[in-house]
Amino acid sequence: MTTPARVLTAALLLAALAASAPTAQAATRCPVPKVAWKLEGRKVCAKAPPGHRRALPLNAALAGSWIPSASKTAPGGRTLVPQPLRRAAPRLAQTATTLAKRILALPATPRLRLRAAGGRGRVVLVDEVELDRKVQPDGTVVISKGKATVFEDESKDMTAEIEARSKDGRTRLIYRPTMDDLQSARPEVGCPTADGVVTTSSRFSTGGTAIALNGGRVLSSRTHRETFSVRGRGQVGRDARLASVDAVATYHLERFERGLQYEIKASLPARVSRDGAPVISGTPSVDVRVRALGYTAAEERAYERETAAAVVQDTNIVKTLTWQADEIRDALVIAERTWYEVPNNCADVVFTPHTDIEQGQKVAVEGFTSTREGDVESPGTITVTSVGRGGFDTIKAQTDPGDRARFTATGAAPDENRNTVYADVIATSMAGRARGFYSGFAKDVKLPKTFTGTVSSNQTTGGAGATWAGTATYTRTSLTRLPDGTVRGWYDLTAASLSNARSWLGPSAGCRTEATGTGGRIDAGDLEVFLRPDGRREYALHYDVKLTTTFGPVNCPPGVPLPSYGGDIAAVVHSRTQADLQTGGGLRPVGADLRIAEQGLSGILGAAGMDVTADWSLTPAD
Repeated sequence: MTTPARVLTAALLLAALAASAPTAQAATRCPVPKVAWKLEGRKVCAKAPPGHRRALPLNAALAGSWIPSASKTAPGGRTLVPQPLRRAAPRLAQTATTLAKRILALPATPRLRLRAAGGRGRVVLVDEVELDRKVQPDGTVVISKGKATVFEDESKDMTAEIEARSKDGRTRLIYRPTMDDLQSARPEVGCPTADGVVTTSSRFSTGGTAIALNGGRVLSSRTHRETFSVRGRGQVGRDARLASVDAVATYHLERFERGLQYEIKASLPARVSRDGAPVISGTPSVDVRVRALGYTAAEERAYERETAAAVVQDTNIVKTLTWQADEIRDALVIAERTWYEVPNNCADVVFTPHTDIEQGQKVAVEGFTSTREGDVESPGTITVTSVGRGGFDTIKAQTDPGDRARFTATGAAPDENRNTVYADVIATSMAGRARGFYSGFAKDVKLPKTFTGTVSSNQTTGGAGATWAGTATYTRTSLTRLPDGTVRGWYDLTAASLSNARSWLGPSAGCRTEATGTGGRIDAGDLEVFLRPDGRREYALHYDVKLTTTFGPVNCPPGVPLPSYGGDIAAVVHSRTQADLQTGGGLRPVGADLRIAEQGLSGILGAAGMDVTADWSLTPAD
């Protein structure tokens, strides 16, 4: 059975009960199983209070529906509403729900999402419309009207009215249904507290007001309203699942008309497990209030006692109230996904400390679960789901305020993000579930901004040679961590000058073509420095400076035709061989103080075809 249908059934049962309360003789039996009720300030499960001789006539007066009540001045009085109009009255009730649904469908335009400081904001739309008009064969007109008021926050107030009008238009029967039942939605549920408490409430009303008028004079008016309300306090367990709900369900029946005010309030506390049926957990209570014209206070009190006793004994009341507790439990079970599914906005998992963890180092880590809002620690359990780098071993998974979960983190070789430990976890707690991670990092490695010093080389072949010395400044342009954790600093040659340079073609001591000079321009040059995770430090150097000058004959006898020509002295040296350039090998060690120096290094690359010997000395600087 759907929720509206179940609510309507419960409402009809309670209305029928209120209209036909049993006598004191029938009140001697208790429901089975027995239920203790609070009646007039005391617990009872015994013979009901005695009735009164005039209680039954009053009860009979209440038993009539709103139609005859609205059509007559009093029970047995003269009919003031014409018979055709009274025959049209049932059509009003049949039309009410359809009309209300049509009003709810009215567009909320413009659809603003503003929220004024005072609440709902200003009215942005009022829509009044006549939705239906039917003329009966006897001339009675039935009119359906609706009105929607839309506020800045997009909330609406809706009213509906169904009017039956006599042929001459003087006599009217108007029905205004309560709209709360159609506008109600599933209760809103927030996040659990750190102790796992999650609360919600629900309230809606059904009924309406009937008015009979003759011209501008009100002949009769009746309001009948039934309000169902329930407050739920759920308890979430350490597994982040709803465990149980404590609910207080209340039913409130109100009937008001000329000469009569009539109210029943019944309240029942119940506990509902996640998958079980509601169980009464406290003392239910019932309260009846009647004020009727023409009856004494003693007669009113007698009827109140009699009706209250009838409510106590009727199992339908218990079923209706426990059904409300069951509904609020269902609402909390449905809302459970808001704190159980991850990610969510309810819970967090926190580790301390997040610290530098070098390769091979072990660090004790604590973890705890908390509410996302307020960061209040919550009892729970942290489960390691995967370890992507290093080690993350569970010592104690359960966490409580003051006694947190404990782990041991072990560092591995750092990756390109300096991670030495990385582990994914899922935390379940009374505040909800959370997905998180723990990460440890290698210390941030710093390399100097520059290397500055000297580079020199002697390069010869069978018919040519060069010897030179110069200065060099290498400036860092990037700092990169490679996948294996190696830190690579890249330096460009940004300043260089040859302090002396000599290049020749021919024998080095006889007649030859030769050029000398100082200065020059940078043609290329770089320095790579590698810091390995295991502590090794390596480098590769390239120096390439060109000096444009004039080559001319030297030590040649007269008449030897050696021409002069312009050209470059190439001051070029690599710390690697040609094979090293292909494989990426040939890296040389860096000193502990990051000083880069070589003396008499041979077998490396220089100018094309030359045998190379080189020296350099570079000092780091920031």
